Amino acid sequence: MVKCTSSTLNLEILLRSIAFSIAFYGWSLVILTLSLPFLIISRTITFECGRLWVRVTCWLLREICHIRHQLVNRHYIPNRQVIFASKHQSAWETLTFLLASAQPAFVLKRELLWVPLFGWFMWGLRMIAINRKAKRRSMQQLLEQAEKRIRQGRSIVIFPEGTRMPVGQTGTYHNGISALYQHLNVPIVPVALNSGRHWPKKGIFKYPGQIIMEFLPPIQPGLDKETLIATLRQQIEDKSKRLLD
Repeated sequence: MVKCTSSTLNLEILLRSIAFSIAFYGWSLVILTLSLPFLIISRTITFECGRLWVRVTCWLLREICHIRHQLVNRHYIPNRQVIFASKHQSAWETLTFLLASAQPAFVLKRELLWVPLFGWFMWGLRMIAINRKAKRRSMQQLLEQAEKRIRQGRSIVIFPEGTRMPVGQTGTYHNGISALYQHLNVPIVPVALNSGRHWPKKGIFKYPGQIIMEFLPPIQPGLDKETLIATLRQQIEDKSKRLLD
């Protein structure tokens, strides 16, 4: 009986996950296509279109997959430009930061700009696209572009591990985050989350429950590279593991 119940539940989750994927990609195609003219008219309006895209996506997650979300301790976000340094487990957080910051500038790999529609928007919104194969040049690109975005009044979003990590695992915290911290002289807001438990890195399954994105107290400028990396890693990983528990 237990085996049968478990199989039924897995089938329901699979069907809901497939339904969400169809709805999500269909909705994305519609909103991104309709928003194309705003890329050359107004960046502010384009960001508003992006937030509409995310809000409807979160609604689809809630109604179809029974996945809710909560942004915790937003009062830790200063009323100024910051660097958000976030754990990365899922595609979910790449969307939801649009609800946490007015016009965030994501650090992303250059290849994403080649994705139809999505990549065009990343280019139009002046995200920070890096050629990771040219290692020395990529660091220079990162600092130059990030400095421009900060001067424009925008905050930076970076995933220090550089890629999505499976739930419970920790990747290498790369030098890009410390270089930004020292070059830009703005606070870092660490971000912990548990999104990979409900929207995993691989596969189509979306598991019901609550995704939590928690903002931690800002790390003020002034730390050396080694101390920053150790502090950031400990805070993000410890809190993310507690969120999984």
